[in-house]
Amino acid sequence: MGFFGNLFRSTPRNASAHFAAIDMPQLAERVQQLVNERLAILEATPSYPALRSVHFTLKAHAAVQAAVAPGERAWSRALWWGAMASEALLACARPSSFEVYFNREVTVPPAVEPAPGLAGIWREGLQMAVLAGYDEVASALQRFDIQWLRAREATSCEAELLYVHALQGWLSRAPDLGERMVAAAEAIARPDADDFVLRLLGAELECLYALGTGDRGRLHAALTSGLEQHRTYWTRSERVTKPDGFFALGLSFVARLATARGVAVDVRSPYLVYSAASGSTSS
Repeated sequence: MGFFGNLFRSTPRNASAHFAAIDMPQLAERVQQLVNERLAILEATPSYPALRSVHFTLKAHAAVQAAVAPGERAWSRALWWGAMASEALLACARPSSFEVYFNREVTVPPAVEPAPGLAGIWREGLQMAVLAGYDEVASALQRFDIQWLRAREATSCEAELLYVHALQGWLSRAPDLGERMVAAAEAIARPDADDFVLRLLGAELECLYALGTGDRGRLHAALTSGLEQHRTYWTRSERVTKPDGFFALGLSFVARLATARGVAVDVRSPYLVYSAASGSTSS
């Protein structure tokens, strides 16, 4: 199961807050140590694979901090750095070198071959940037449009690409936003769509639609359903050891968008952490 699997051997198999039985402070310390180790490797020998490794551990760090200290500085910094790493991974897949600054400035060289998972990196990068209030990265990600992603994506998932296209339309207030959302919904709902696409991206898209139409009741219902689907997906035996499940990144992102529009979010869940600025986190 790899590094994280070894940490989570005692994880309960089916609990609503499946991190509750883990020594979370100890886990947070060990994940922070891993982040530091991988950052040291990146700083000593900058490379695209080293940056991907840092990006992966920063996502895990943000998820663990969401459970340990939601909304506090360590969580926000993990999101901030994760968003920056996401932009850098995309820029290096252009391909071109890109400067990042974690503990010190590092110039990461270009990727030498098409990179996998770029649509997911874009989506998570945007979500981390919005949650961290990192407007510079949120804006910069817009230059990686769907045509660019299709051309450089090594393992393309059409539903993810179309969902990214819808998110880009949401941010830019594109006149064809409705068409983009319908196209994404149709791809997500295909009979051959996997669980991640159908349950998690579908829930996020439903929330965005409700927010866009101003239907607060539908937003509440979609968030509630999405959080239950998140719990169901991440507490399955083959996934319960993965830190991604500690924190509903996409749904927290939607909740942050809602609060930015002045829409109150009444849903509470240990998986929902969305506003470091106001302290509006899960209870």
